[in-house]
Amino acid sequence: MELFSKNEQAIIEGHLGFTNVRGRERDSFESQLERQTKSTIHFNSQKTYEQLLSEYTHVVIATGDGAYAKETRNFREDFSVSIQGATVEGSFDRYTVMAWVDYDLSPYGYCFLIPYSEKEACISLAIPDLPKNADLNIRDLWKLFYQKVRSQLKQELPITDQFQITHYPIEICLKPRIGNTFYIGNCFGTMMPFMGFGQYTSILSGVYAAYDLCGMGNYEELMAPLRQSYEDSLVLRRAMEQISNEGLDRIIRSLHGYWGEKLFQTKTINPLKVASYLMRPFLKMKKGVTS
Repeated sequence: MELFSKNEQAIIEGHLGFTNVRGRERDSFESQLERQTKSTIHFNSQKTYEQLLSEYTHVVIATGDGAYAKETRNFREDFSVSIQGATVEGSFDRYTVMAWVDYDLSPYGYCFLIPYSEKEACISLAIPDLPKNADLNIRDLWKLFYQKVRSQLKQELPITDQFQITHYPIEICLKPRIGNTFYIGNCFGTMMPFMGFGQYTSILSGVYAAYDLCGMGNYEELMAPLRQSYEDSLVLRRAMEQISNEGLDRIIRSLHGYWGEKLFQTKTINPLKVASYLMRPFLKMKKGVTS
């Protein structure tokens, strides 16, 4: 993983995870899970949540967003984010992910380059919809970022596909289960506020719901650590709103070498929890100054 701030760079090596394809392709997670599913999948079903509730003993809501959680008044929205991205062609290392935390490119947000293959990659820019970002034009920021990536990689990176998401809510359910209704995936709120990760926790929430249905565990208890991860991530998100580019430079500089490896590769340490703990005093100090 290569991390860049405005003036600093950190390279973190090791078994940090791996990227995967999503969508309609044969090897995507969805397609792999579909091939392993023995139950019938009813595509394009018109049944409502209320209808399912009257026909079945339990309902698991996994719609990919918090719409039903909002309808049942079981949600807390913390902020929203706008994203612009594209698929580009070039020469990439499939085993390297790049991220930029440079507020000249994405104020209080971040940018990614994630390879699909050795010839294709996704580049994206995300900014939180904060009052201080209200006058920003994401398309102008995107042009700066696109030029930055091309210059840094010394490649033209022609665009083959583009996407834009506006005001995507980052939220979490007040309760993971109400009666016999389970909220899982991003309907529960598994997208992490800090850097937008959440695929692994989303899958875990589905597994935990299955454990409860099979009498192998309590869904609310099993989800407690995932909720805490969300709250820790939210602390880091709030901290990012208080840090300048100079502060980001210091953080990235400190991650290069021993401390970066120690934080990300030690199995007994939860880097998200440690980072949020270290940031809490900083947030309190900032609140004291501005209150």
